Order: sequence, then structure tokens, then C-alpha cells
Amino acid sequence: MRERDEGDRIAAIGRALERYLASQHFLDASRKALIPALWSEVVGQWYGRHTQVMRVWEGIVEVQCDSAARAQQLQLDSEEIIRRLNARLGEPYVRQIRPSTGVAVRSHARRGASGHEVYTSQAPSQAELDAIVLTATEEAWLAEQSACIRNEEARAAYQKALRTHMKLKHWKLDHGWQTCRRCGALYDPREGCLECR
Repeated sequence: MRERDEGDRIAAIGRALERYLASQHFLDASRKALIPALWSEVVGQWYGRHTQVMRVWEGIVEVQCDSAARAQQLQLDSEEIIRRLNARLGEPYVRQIRPSTGVAVRSHARRGASGHEVYTSQAPSQAELDAIVLTATEEAWLAEQSACIRNEEARAAYQKALRTHMKLKHWKLDHGWQTCRRCGALYDPREGCLECR
């Protein structure tokens, strides 16, 4: 009975966290940030060494592979990887994995339907996120936000998600992203604010 009560409390904390992140427009951005961070853990060491998430948009994960054979194998394994990613995210967010080969680029332009260049932003690698160090003030805020969570495992998961989100924000600001004056979301100025679009 006690385990069920604790499980109910953890589920309630998860729902409260999800409502908060959604209300702050962080939920979609957090999922987009978490996918590259979770990639190696979800796909395993072999894929982790030979692939990298380049972009996440509208439930599509674009993955750079170091060979055509690995890209083909990733396509074959994509259904199971999608299932694992969605299980980690807690909802069916990922709907497609698009493997590719070739030269990895930080960002690139393509022609849209109007004939104008449309820029697509790239996600940070896990190594880039790991290299970002939060300030003492940010770490204190993070600890304060999670202090009410009694379950150590739930508290650690909550802190990990918030820490990843905060590091992603630093990465975006370091890479020229701006804060939208209208809605407050961070956006790549080459793409415009996706929240207001």
C-alpha cells in the first residue's frame, strides 16, 4: 500500500512538472533538447558511436550516420528506437527517424516552397551539453525547485531534466538565438519564432 502511495505521488509530481513546462512553453523545447541528450543511452553504444542527432522538429528526428550501411540499419531499427524514445519522454512525441549520411553541418539552408532560403537549426551534441557548466546561482535554484520531492530517484530525474533544459538555453544563447518579444520563447533568428508562427 505504501509503495502505491509513493508511486501515486511520483506520478502526481510528473503531471505537475509537465503542466508547468507546458505553461511556460518549455515542454516541446525540452523534448527536443532531451532527445539528443538521451540518444546514446536509448540506442546503445554501437549506434551512439556511429550516429548523432542533428535536428528534432515536429516529431521527426534527423540523425547523421557515419556510413550508408549504418543509416540503412538505423532505418530498419527505427520502430524500436522510436518506441524507446517515446517511453523515455513519457508520450508518443517521436513519430519518425530520418537517418542520413554525408558531412555533418552545424546549420544549413534549403529552398522553401516560396523559393526563399529556409534555415534549419541544429541541436547540440551530448558533448556540447556536457561541457556547459551552470552557475552556482542556477544550481541553487535547481536544488530549491526540487527540494519538495521526497523520492530521491524522482528528484534526480527532475533535476536532470531541468539541468538539461537550462544547458540547452545557454547553448542556444551562445549560438545566436534570441528571445521573442511577443511570447518570450527562444528562437533562431534565421527561422523566426516557431511559437508565434
